[in-house]
Amino acid sequence: RMPGGSSSGSAVAVASSMASCAVGSDTGGSVRLPAAYCGLVGLKITAGRLPLHGVMPLSQTLDTPGPIAQTVLDCLIMFDLLDGREGWQISQDIEKEDGAYALLKKGISGLRLGSLNEHERQQCSDDVLASYDMALDRFRIMGAEIIAFENPVPYGDMADDNGMITAVEAFHNHGHFYKNPDLPMDEDVRTRMLLGEHYHAHDYFRVLQQRKETIAAYGDAMRGFDALVMPSSTS
Repeated sequence: RMPGGSSSGSAVAVASSMASCAVGSDTGGSVRLPAAYCGLVGLKITAGRLPLHGVMPLSQTLDTPGPIAQTVLDCLIMFDLLDGREGWQISQDIEKEDGAYALLKKGISGLRLGSLNEHERQQCSDDVLASYDMALDRFRIMGAEIIAFENPVPYGDMADDNGMITAVEAFHNHGHFYKNPDLPMDEDVRTRMLLGEHYHAHDYFRVLQQRKETIAAYGDAMRGFDALVMPSSTS
């Protein structure tokens, strides 16, 4: 069995009821993956939306803190707390069903949801697609319109760019640890992070610029959609 990572401890603590909620940090899936693997709700926050004070950096460009909890409501409450809202304000909004809490009971009838197109479906295992299609069928029954989303950049290409940014910035932050063979460390992680030493500056800045262009392209492509519904993992 595998709980996903890298915020595995946070997800396991919530899934085993040792904690009602927990904080993870998501750079390339480390809130979303453990939440999905453990049957929980994980919220990937937009980069820069919440402060990173006190968080040990892996990749300054991509690091984001986020809640892992049993329900969407618990994740929303925890997000508000991380965002600095007072408990009485949150309780008031819940009681009056105000703000974001008003949306929880509205349902999804009438929403336009983007799904994997045929090319991206080929990247997923049969088991993942079976569960994914079951979820889409439930959304249709609940009144949502499901439309194949033609993503302007393949998800695999974005994952590669994410890995390169992470490797460069992680090596900058912690390379002296990774290069010390006497320090106990997962050797797969060590190998992956040492790759950051071999990229050139122009490669790094090219990918940062590409990231900005990709964000803009997705913003345009998503016009008319309320949300995209995608698997958390391909296998």
